Amino acid sequence: MNPISLEDFKKDGIGLLGELKKSADTLHDKILSDKVIDVIGKANNLLDLKPEDAFALYSEARDTVEKAQISNNAESLASKLVKIEIAQMVTLVLLVYFSYKWPDFGLWKGLVNYHTQSVWAGALGGVTVALWGLYKHIQDRDFDPNYRLWYLLKPTMGGIFGWVVFLIYYVGFLSVQGMDIADIKRPEMFMLLAFLAGFSERFTIKLIDRLMQTLITWDEKPSGAGERKK
Repeated sequence: MNPISLEDFKKDGIGLLGELKKSADTLHDKILSDKVIDVIGKANNLLDLKPEDAFALYSEARDTVEKAQISNNAESLASKLVKIEIAQMVTLVLLVYFSYKWPDFGLWKGLVNYHTQSVWAGALGGVTVALWGLYKHIQDRDFDPNYRLWYLLKPTMGGIFGWVVFLIYYVGFLSVQGMDIADIKRPEMFMLLAFLAGFSERFTIKLIDRLMQTLITWDEKPSGAGERKK
C-alpha cells in the first residue's frame, strides 16, 4: 500500500475507508477482519466532525491489514521455520538422551559436563522461544518474514547465552536471590538459569549489565579501600 497523508485522507476519506474495508474482507481471519471493520466504522463516524481522529483510526486499521496481508503471504516461510525449529528441538533432545545413555561413545566421551549441559539448556530455551514466537505471530496474523534470521539463529544464540550465564554464576561473580554460588547444590539450578538465558535476551542482557557494573565498581575502588587500619 502507498503511504497516505492526512491531506489525502481529508480529500477522499470515504473512498479510502471503502478500499480498506474491501481489503479487510479478504483477510483469512474473520475475528481480525471484524475488528478492523469495526475500527473503520468508527473512523467513518468521525470523518466530518474530527477528521484527525478518523485518520488516526484509519492508520491503525490500515497498519493491521498490512501486517495481516504480509503474514498471510509468508505462511509458507513460517511453516518451514516451524519445521526447522522442531527439527532442532528433536536433535537437541536426542543428543542429550544419547550422551547420557552411552556416555563413553567416542564422539562426546569426556565432553558431557556442566558446560555442555548449559549450552544444551540455553539452546533449548532458544528453540522454545522461537517456536512460541512463531505460534503467537502466526496466530495474531502479524508474522514478519524480515525476522526469519532471528528464528534461525535463536537456538545458537540461546546456547551461547546459556553458557555465558552459567560461567557468570559458576565463577561466583553474582549470586542468585542472595544465595552464594557455593550454596547451590542442585545442578538443575544451573540448567534453569541457562534455559532462561536462552529463552529471554532481556534476562541475559540485564545479567551482563549487572556484571559490568560489579566489575566497574570493583575496578574503581581505591587501592587501600580494602586494607585494615593499623
